Amino acid sequence: MNDIDSAPAEKALPPAGLFKRLFAMLYDSLLVLAIIMLGTALAIALRVWFSGADIAVNDPDTAAHGLLFQAWLLFLGCGFFVYFWRRTGQTLGMQAWRLKICNSDGSLISIKQCFLRLLGGVLSWLCLGLGYWQIAFRSDGASWSDLLSDSRCAQLPKR
Repeated sequence: MNDIDSAPAEKALPPAGLFKRLFAMLYDSLLVLAIIMLGTALAIALRVWFSGADIAVNDPDTAAHGLLFQAWLLFLGCGFFVYFWRRTGQTLGMQAWRLKICNSDGSLISIKQCFLRLLGGVLSWLCLGLGYWQIAFRSDGASWSDLLSDSRCAQLPKR
């Protein structure tokens, strides 16, 4: 089924609940951690390859201390979510819990909306999860990420 056929059906889906979203986030955080570990290993291997010498662990010039390295890890973490949200509307954790990010008309979100969702997620966690706890008290089940990006997290039906 393509996105055009599924869009009207996804428009009528109920919003995802708080605990399913949190469990999907936990699952995805493990995947992002694994990606960051691989990205770190790659950065260190490239540093050793191009420098031609061993890198001292306590050396402040190692790849793990540089601004470029931190930007690389941020790119990997954000890239995981942007890739999956733009491709299918679901990360791997969201697939496990049958959740999908979409616009109110059921279409996939834009790249700008992806980054606004990420910003909303960071702000929500910086406020001790307040942006997510409000899901339980709002009739539309919207989080700060949903409101900031003008998108929604829908609960897909069981197959």
